Amino acid sequence: MRARGVVGVLALLMGLVGGAAGCSEGASVETARGGSTIEVMYAFSGSQATGFKEAVDAWAGRHDVQVSYSGSDDLTTDLRARIAAGNPPDLAVLPQPGLALELARAGAVEQLDDVLPVSRVASGMVPGMVAPLQTGGRTYGIPVAMNVKSLLWYDRHALHAVDIDPPQTMDDLAAAADRLRDHGSTPWCLGIEDGANSGWAGTDWIEELVLKGAGPEVYDGWVAGRVPFSDERIKQAFTTYAEVVQHDAVEGGGPAAARRDVRHAADGLFAEPQRCALLKQGSYVTQQGFLPERVRTAIDQTTSVVAFPTGDNDAIEVGGDSAVLLRGHDPAARDLVRYMGSDPRFGADWAGSEDRGFISPREDFDLERYASTTTRKIASAAYQAQTVRFDASDQMPPALGSGAFARGMVGLTAGTVTVDQLVAQLDAARAKKG
Repeated sequence: MRARGVVGVLALLMGLVGGAAGCSEGASVETARGGSTIEVMYAFSGSQATGFKEAVDAWAGRHDVQVSYSGSDDLTTDLRARIAAGNPPDLAVLPQPGLALELARAGAVEQLDDVLPVSRVASGMVPGMVAPLQTGGRTYGIPVAMNVKSLLWYDRHALHAVDIDPPQTMDDLAAAADRLRDHGSTPWCLGIEDGANSGWAGTDWIEELVLKGAGPEVYDGWVAGRVPFSDERIKQAFTTYAEVVQHDAVEGGGPAAARRDVRHAADGLFAEPQRCALLKQGSYVTQQGFLPERVRTAIDQTTSVVAFPTGDNDAIEVGGDSAVLLRGHDPAARDLVRYMGSDPRFGADWAGSEDRGFISPREDFDLERYASTTTRKIASAAYQAQTVRFDASDQMPPALGSGAFARGMVGLTAGTVTVDQLVAQLDAARAKKG
């Protein structure tokens, strides 16, 4: 039985202060033939890449399959180039359902409905994970990893020092920010620079505010293009964000936040003295590179996290990575997709002995596999949530979501573009794409 959305999520997070079958009933997911060599392409890096490879190698070793790995800092561009050259990898793991569907429409990826029992697999996953990978009654990707984005990180001792309880509603959050300012503290830690991918952390803010303010149905319409960026319900999210970054409620002000590497957004939270008090980032921060190592390696003792406060609506946002099949003629490639998507054992090695930013999208994944109480609580909350939505910009066509939208958030954060200008630009970009 599911908890009631963020209310249930919040209740769980506040505590921080069998093998699936294959395509047919009873079929094994462990059917790969030995001697094959397949290539997997992905955008993971650091400890997350290490964990992913360990998870796949565990399967490959059981079946005498050789797997080669190709990492990319710009997966969209590099994968398109490989496809255009007629040399795609066998599999790719994509963070953007919008890219998967774009490649599907171009005939570059194979449908998976005859590779694994999609409806049964979807029923065992966090709701909202599989639908963004479907179009025309077919499924073109299967989730293999998830991150929970609706999180608020803080230092419990710092908030207690100014008599602030962890905020549970958006009104609580606004009051907490005001109280922090009254005590001479900067409320928000923020950084959105990430090279060619800069701005995605800003899109996460807008998505959260749309989901909490306008609600899931409006959110879905916005993703699909039925609700424009200039709609007042969407525009309000941009306005709220702009008010935060343009009134020095973020560390160093908006221009500094636009230049600050997303991997250093948390630095001010754990600095001595503290430079900012609240951080909105997802569960991915538990991997190496996002938190100071002294904090990350003792995460249960060094920091606190709750669900991002509720607004007029009760829902959480997730993101994730999905496997797509580009060259399915090798049975081993199909078997690996089937294993990653439908076997609850996949990811056990990735979860590993330390946090590496991994949460399984499968609700039957063994929570004890996660390395910290923090990650177990976050995962458990997501598994019990009822209303969940996948990252909006990742569902949009890449030229819009990870392109114009992300770039626009850099300008809005830096103060070089206004809300009215940005939403008009994004509506124009969407119309052009359409």
